[in-house]
This record gives sequence, structure tokens and C-alpha cells, in this order.
Amino acid sequence: MNKLYFSLTLSLALTSASAAAPTTAAAKPNALATVALPTYIDATGSKNYGYLAGSLTDAIDASMQQKFDYARADKNAVERETKKLWRPGKIPLDADVKQIAILTRSDYVIVGSYSLSQNKKEIIFSTRVYIAPDRFITVPEISNAVDATLFDATNRVATEIVRAIEADALREQAKLAAAPKPEGGKITLAKAAEKPPEPQKEVLPDLKFESGATRSTEKSIGVGINHHTNYFERHTQFYRYASALTSIDADVYFGTIRLLGQLAYPKTPTGNLIPTTYENINSWTLGIETDSHSGDSWITYGINYRSFSKPNPAGLYPREVLDWSSTIYFDGGVGLFNIGPVRISLDYATYLDIMGGKPVAKTTSDLFLLWNIEGDVRANYTLPVIHANLGLSLGTSVAIYDQTSELYVLSFGDLSLDGNSRAGKASGMRIAVDLNKSFYGITLRLRYVNFPNITTAFQPLDNQNVRRSSLSYFTFGAEYRLAFGR
Repeated sequence: MNKLYFSLTLSLALTSASAAAPTTAAAKPNALATVALPTYIDATGSKNYGYLAGSLTDAIDASMQQKFDYARADKNAVERETKKLWRPGKIPLDADVKQIAILTRSDYVIVGSYSLSQNKKEIIFSTRVYIAPDRFITVPEISNAVDATLFDATNRVATEIVRAIEADALREQAKLAAAPKPEGGKITLAKAAEKPPEPQKEVLPDLKFESGATRSTEKSIGVGINHHTNYFERHTQFYRYASALTSIDADVYFGTIRLLGQLAYPKTPTGNLIPTTYENINSWTLGIETDSHSGDSWITYGINYRSFSKPNPAGLYPREVLDWSSTIYFDGGVGLFNIGPVRISLDYATYLDIMGGKPVAKTTSDLFLLWNIEGDVRANYTLPVIHANLGLSLGTSVAIYDQTSELYVLSFGDLSLDGNSRAGKASGMRIAVDLNKSFYGITLRLRYVNFPNITTAFQPLDNQNVRRSSLSYFTFGAEYRLAFGR
């Protein structure tokens, strides 16, 4: 593969008098630039964000390896010298950064820090790059809300650094005639003393549209598709029978306001004891949410309206005969502590479901109400190398108020609700494992959920019309998010 070289200094670029053709020989290790990657400085003043430092360094190294050929300075030597020269939690002076370059024999030193915004709702990532012998370039700041999306911020910071280094070198060399850059080739960061040829200037992509949006600081639009296997909704059970479900989801963020919509297509299960007229009914949902952040906690308030295409003509369970539903809810979380690189948090939510429907044999509709709370203890860890977020949670939900009943029964010649209530009952333990990976505005999601002991009142039915005391399902999803302003 053809290799091209980046000049490290402005003086070198100006002394190169002519263009040079690209070379096909691989650069020798001692001809490569040495890049020092000190651990990012945690300037938040809180112990809750220490895990970000190591994740940032790994993400930067991985992103640079995809774009450049270079030699990384010895990590132990870099850490040893920074501990000697830099004060903990303080941003180093330019002279201190230059000293690190000298002591570690580095041509590049990437220095970064992160701090809380004044209202403590965002983390601000600041980075500058020292280029020997006497230049600094500043990388645009990255801001990210203090919420679950913080795990994706490390990749955004790394992408911005790579972009800044490449753009700076190209600007310095644009005055010279340059050899064309081979497609697919990596750029070799070479030592200044080697006086390498320079590449042709290229058009760089707009990072905003590559990296996606920070949900609480940018305007953005997202669209995705999700597929659930063996699915049922634990808190409202809109689908009495567990079945596969595919949904198309879309949303628009305007700062802290989110407008959302969903089209849901459950697959009707088949079985010897299921009524032939039974159908898990399709639905569409519209809703609005708003976010609020304070320090290391967050909360979302929302309301939605769901319309069902048609009820089950043979249905006698309230949730089989629904025409519509509306949910008022809030959910949130709070960071608790770190165990090494693992972040422990508490998630919580409460839902008030208002539903309307009736069996075919009735002339008037009934109103159903269900109010529940739920909570999860969650552990998150950023996987090295692939830079994906792995989450594990353990939780349950409890019905506070229930006016839905279990079944329609025949009473004095009329159909009426049996009056059974689930108030005060827990649905049973819920275990979930999540894996999320974001890149260039795309987020891929894999989720496994297991209910090992579903309480009788909340149990769905299987394809033989028998209650299920346990259940598990997978969710596969993909979303693309495009930012369109702040």
C-alpha cells in the first residue's frame, strides 16, 4: 500500500522546495513521528467522572491508528513524567507540555482535560496538540450532556482530534505542490528531520454530520428500526400474547424538547388454542418529552398517545380490546459511584397509563387505569478496542394503582370487568444486558432481557394460551441521527 508523509513543523513545510511522488516503501519505525498521549486531566472536581480519562486515551489512540502511521511514546514514561511535572487536576502550562515532549522524545503531545459546565449539566472536553519544536493547535471543544450518551463522547473527541491534526498539516503544506494521496492509504506521521514529501490537500467531512448530535445541546433528527423477539410490554401488556414485534421509530430534538413517533407491527402468534380471529393489533404512537439535568443525575418527562388499528373481535382481556391509550410518565437516573472503570447508577421510572376500549358485544367503552413504578440498578463499562458501551441492569416494577381488571365476565347477561386488581404487586425480577456502539451518527443496539419469575397477575400467554411464568427476548436495533444546528 502506498504511504504518504505528514510534515510535523511549519519550518519544514516551508523549506521543502518541490513536490515529491508518493513512495511505495513502508516507513521505517525510526522515521515515524513519536506521539505522546498523557491521560486526560479530570478537572470536574468530582470523583464520578474518573473513568472517562482512560477511555479517552484509548479512543484517541484507536482513531489515530486508523488514519496515521506513527510510533506511540512509552506509556509508562509519559505517565511518570507527567506526574512529576503536572499538578493533579490542573491544566499544564505550554512550557510543561514542551518539557514532556523533550523528556519522552515525542514529536506530538496530545493534552486534554474535561470539566463540568457552570450549571453542571454538561461535560466540556478541551484538547490542544503540541507539535515540536514550537507549535500548538487547538481542537474545538466538545460538550456532552451528563447522561447515558456520555459514553459516546470519547469517540467524538477522538474523531475531532484526528481531524484537527490532519487539517493543520494540510493547511501548512497547501502552499507546496504535492503528490496525490493514494486512495485507502494511511498517512505516515514522520519525524521533522526526515523532510518527507507532503500530501495533496483533501476536503475533510463536516464532523457535526459524522458524529451525530448531543441530545440536550443540539438540534437533531433521528430515525431507526427495532426488532424484538418474543416481546411483551411489562408495565401495560398491550399485547396479551408474547410475540415478535418490529417498530419504526423517529424523533426530533430541539434542545431539551423531543418530539417522537413510532409505528409498531407485532406478529400474531399461532397455536391450537388461540382463537382464529385473534390478532396482535398494530399501533402508532406520537409523544413529546423534555429533559432536565442536575450534576450527575437526569430526568425525562413525557406524554404520548397511542392508537390501535382494531381490537381483537374475540377478545375478553381488557388489553385485547383497546382502541387507544395515553401514557404520562417520567424516568431518570442518578450516578452512584465507580468501581474501577465500571460506572454504577440507579434508574427509575413511573407510568400512568390511561386506556379505552370495549369487547365487540358491548355498546359502551370502558376506561382502564394503571399506575406503576419501576427501578433498576445499572452497571456500565466502555469496552476497549471496539469502544462500545456494555450495560448490565437488575430491576422490577410495582403496580401502585390498577383499574384494569383481569378479564371480562358474563354477569346477569352483560359483560363486565371481574374487578381483579394488581395494585401493590410486583411484576417480578427483570435482568437486562445492553451493548451499544456509535459511529458517524449511527448507533447499533443489542439488548437481551430475561424475566425469570413473572408474577401471575402480569404473566403473558404462550401460543397454546397457557400462562408464561418466565420469558426472555432479544432486541436488535439501528438508528441514524443527523444534527442540523444548535
